[in-house]
Amino acid sequence: MCLVFLSRISASLALKIKNYGQTNFFSVDSGILFRPKENFRFGFSGKNLPRPQIAKTGEFLEPSFRFGLAFQPVKEFFATLDFQKEGQKKLIIRSGQEIKIN
Repeated sequence: MCLVFLSRISASLALKIKNYGQTNFFSVDSGILFRPKENFRFGFSGKNLPRPQIAKTGEFLEPSFRFGLAFQPVKEFFATLDFQKEGQKKLIIRSGQEIKIN
């Protein structure tokens, strides 16, 4: 069993957006990865926490949350499923498979 915690704190010192000008903001990204078995993993992450404000405009960056699963039943095959939600946008679901061919 394995547990990994990841975190990143960032400060934008020179964000420049066309028609908005230049500004600064502070943001936190954090995530956790859990591997209860050698062939199964799942994790959760959050970005733009806690909803940073773009100083000059008064607008906010929407937080983004992700939950993912990964399963590797045999050495040659790997499957993933990922869910992403950002602000008021629709839930995005992604999946993927990887097959190793020698």
